[in-house]
Amino acid sequence: MRLSAQSVFTGLWRRPDFLKLWGGRTVSTLGSQIMQVALPLAAVLVLHASPFQMGVLRAVAAMPDFLFGFPAGAWVDRVRRRPLMIGTDLCQAVVVGSVPVAALLGLLHLEQLYVVAFLSGALTLVFDIASQSYVPTLLSSEDLVEGNSKLAASNSLSSLLGPAVGGSLVQLVTAPITITLNSISFLFSALMLATIGGTEPAARTAGTGSGFAAFWRSIGQGLRFMVENRVLLALSAAAGLFNLFDGMIFAVYILYASRELAIPPALLGVIIAAGGVGGLLGAFVAGWVSRRLTAGRALLAALVVATVGEALIAFASGPLGLTASLLLAAEVLVGLGAAVFSINYLTLRQLLTPVELQGRVHATNRTIITGLVPVGALVGGVLGQLLGLRAPLIVGAAGTLLAAVLLFASPLRTWRAPGQP
Repeated sequence: MRLSAQSVFTGLWRRPDFLKLWGGRTVSTLGSQIMQVALPLAAVLVLHASPFQMGVLRAVAAMPDFLFGFPAGAWVDRVRRRPLMIGTDLCQAVVVGSVPVAALLGLLHLEQLYVVAFLSGALTLVFDIASQSYVPTLLSSEDLVEGNSKLAASNSLSSLLGPAVGGSLVQLVTAPITITLNSISFLFSALMLATIGGTEPAARTAGTGSGFAAFWRSIGQGLRFMVENRVLLALSAAAGLFNLFDGMIFAVYILYASRELAIPPALLGVIIAAGGVGGLLGAFVAGWVSRRLTAGRALLAALVVATVGEALIAFASGPLGLTASLLLAAEVLVGLGAAVFSINYLTLRQLLTPVELQGRVHATNRTIITGLVPVGALVGGVLGQLLGLRAPLIVGAAGTLLAAVLLFASPLRTWRAPGQP
């Protein structure tokens, strides 16, 4: 495979509105990746959280997707997306900024971290659904794969830099103070979105009606569209099953690595950042893999690669150098598989979904694929508390294999994207 500068840097570099969205997303995602390390480390190092409490922290962060996913999608389809995204960024800055303020005042408690994780998760849900629905209004269908790949590349680059920077800053200035950077990043994202020119098309609400009953009927339209499309249904079911068991693993991952494997925060940040390397590679090759293998096989192969990475996490042990190397390899594989899967799946949803249903379909998908994460996180925390921290890692790794089996048995294995030979 040859990736030239011409094939990577194409016409979207001359689309100022997309570049503003992309730039704001890149900075805010970097801040969020820093907090992905800093917030659990604040629970572990500052507040001395137990395995069960770490499971609860991960669960409450994922719970909004399950509780609010369906209504959030219906809401997004009824309003202009860009003002909604600006509002969520500003709210994020306030919510996240409360952590360093409380720490400086000596008032930080684990309960506050639960609230911050929950509210931040809810705001992220709304922003992500609005963003996925907004991108097709900025780009033509021919540019969607490239646009999604560029956004995913920024996410992966942030995943590469954020944890390493976050882990180092935690050692230097404590975890709560490190979280300040995330609050600032949301303000930058809001500023970039506010400078996007042009007029966003009005939301298409024809036929949805008004009132509570009409609102829930509109939610049902998005759910029905997903269920009736066998390809989208198989993908969302497999991704949901994978995330259930992935939630078990990552509920105790940081706790296991820091306590059982004695990996210091800075090195742990570097290890987690390796997932960004895999994700960055996946963002660049996602389109090529899809064209080479067909869309269906590319999605299946990506899930298998991520499953192998999860297995390496479960069985990493031995001297510090060997353990760190295995975890690094695991993060790269999980990041690579997740990026190729996510980019192709998102593009597929955007292409197959009518404009007026974009928000509801993205929300339905998100609810299905992430709704089981809180369950997995709580089960992982309980298993870690009762059977030791390695137990949820082994169970989780074995469970992710079931997702690949489900996808292999579905119609997706022989499915091709529209226009694909």
